[in-house]
Amino acid sequence: MRGLGRSRIVLGTGGAACFLALWEAAGRNGWLGRTFPPLSDAIAKIGEQDDVIRRAAVATFERAAWGYLLGALLAMGLAVLALLVPRLENATYTGSVVVHAVPAIALGPVINALGFTQQTPVLFALMFVFFTILVATGSGFTSGSRSTHDVFSVLGSSKIKRFGLLQVPNAIPNVIDGLRVAAPAAVSGAVLGEWFGSERGLGVLLLNAMRNFQVEQLWAVAVVLVVLAGGAYLLMGVVEKLVEEIFGRVVVVGGVNRVGRGLGRIRSLASQLWVVVLLIVGWWLWIAIESVPELVAPSPPRTLSAVVDNPGLYAEHTLATLLSAVGGLSMGLALGTTLALLSSLSLPLRNTLSPIVVIMPTVPIVVLIPLVARLFGFSQLTVLVIAAVIAFFPVYVFTLSGLRARPPGADGVYSVLGSSRWRRVLLLEIPSAVPNVLTGVRITASTVFLAALTAEWLMGTKGLGFLFSTSRASFENSEAWGAIVIAVIFAVITYQLASALERWGRERWT
Repeated sequence: MRGLGRSRIVLGTGGAACFLALWEAAGRNGWLGRTFPPLSDAIAKIGEQDDVIRRAAVATFERAAWGYLLGALLAMGLAVLALLVPRLENATYTGSVVVHAVPAIALGPVINALGFTQQTPVLFALMFVFFTILVATGSGFTSGSRSTHDVFSVLGSSKIKRFGLLQVPNAIPNVIDGLRVAAPAAVSGAVLGEWFGSERGLGVLLLNAMRNFQVEQLWAVAVVLVVLAGGAYLLMGVVEKLVEEIFGRVVVVGGVNRVGRGLGRIRSLASQLWVVVLLIVGWWLWIAIESVPELVAPSPPRTLSAVVDNPGLYAEHTLATLLSAVGGLSMGLALGTTLALLSSLSLPLRNTLSPIVVIMPTVPIVVLIPLVARLFGFSQLTVLVIAAVIAFFPVYVFTLSGLRARPPGADGVYSVLGSSRWRRVLLLEIPSAVPNVLTGVRITASTVFLAALTAEWLMGTKGLGFLFSTSRASFENSEAWGAIVIAVIFAVITYQLASALERWGRERWT
């Protein structure tokens, strides 16, 4: 075991060293242009501004930590409520995906208008982690062996007893996966929230560096962010190992959000629609009661009128965003599952790739976009790549976790039968991983729209994010919010399709 641990450390260190050496060489030789300096220059900049960056990092870390904690508690609380009160299940998840699908770039001015400017980073961090943890927790409650669930049913156990003795222990590994994926997102959320009026924080330094084209400072801040977010991810990885030793990896069975047939489907649809209606009514009442100016947020009728009056404009930009989001989801799914499978087959490869996999999701999207644009140009191809990068990480983490979630005793059976490694992978590990893969897809389904919108907002030439940006710049806020509403609608539709796919997958492979 000690030798294995040392090998893991050596390979992980080697992978990180190769990545950092490649970064330094690319910066020194100008392979990626002036926007990508050597790593040594970024580190030197940290040394020059040590006090400023340290105080900013402390502020950002505190906001991210509070958002992470509050988001996790809220998500797990709602997941428990949806489990114990089945009538609220569809409403809970539908309302959550609608709120999650609203881009932060649209919510920032609204939060400021409500007088919560100083709390914006914490609220953004909360929103960035909430949905991932909610879905992971809800999926975890349905995990465990079918026979164990049957035993509790035969014994006539109460709902509370089943919850405490079966569903909570079964959910813990999935919850840890969700917490691990969400850790870097909390940092990104706090950074983006600091763009909307904060006086101190890494997000403020990042924004100033972008506005003044201070490349070295931009990457110095990015390095600090990677350390913060990567450290949080690695810490949750240690927690995951401890939890796995106590509870093991459980196999997902059954289906979440089962809607039944006939009348059950109608009730399920109704329970989802009333949440959407309630959110729209709340939006309308807020505008009317508070006399909110249209420059902050338009009313629902004004937003609808903007869409109806410009169908061709919205259709063109919607198609561009839809292609980028769905294409990015497909690419992220393919890359995430492939690398997870290869990492499962080869421990040296897994340990070598781990540092790079950790770094990818921790680089702020606002820093990643200029780099990707340098490689692929300022076009929708860059938006597609950004969406794929965002989709990759949850799929990779959940797939790798699922490949280890094999039924108890199954490995022993295959060993006794003398099955080859590839036969075990094809007949045991991959089928066991399918439910986890689909959970990763469900988490990512709406998130890719947020990634695409953000990329289009910052550098796109078309798409709903680009339409939002140009409309806001010309003070056409109704038109801008029309773009957001359409993006939310398609994000919800994609999420519902992913949920249906997950239900089918669980029924088929369990």
